[in-house]
Amino acid sequence: MQLNTPKAKEVTIAVSGLKCGSCVRHVRMALEEQSGVTAADVNLATREATVSFDPNATNLETLIEAIRSRGYRAEVGEEQ
Repeated sequence: MQLNTPKAKEVTIAVSGLKCGSCVRHVRMALEEQSGVTAADVNLATREATVSFDPNATNLETLIEAIRSRGYRAEVGEEQ
């Protein structure tokens, strides 16, 4: 029997306001706390967050709101 599992989505979100390693940790933790997120990487140099998630458990709007709730600006970069 084959289970019908959804394909994980990956999105890159541009994050404004990152100034230090602490900022990176805050954004990463905000993303990792979201149901369905399987991986979150935040890059200070590029000011981007790359997130892998289950689209049946969360969505892009929720991820962006999680970043904004921590006081950072967020916009969609690339979605795959």
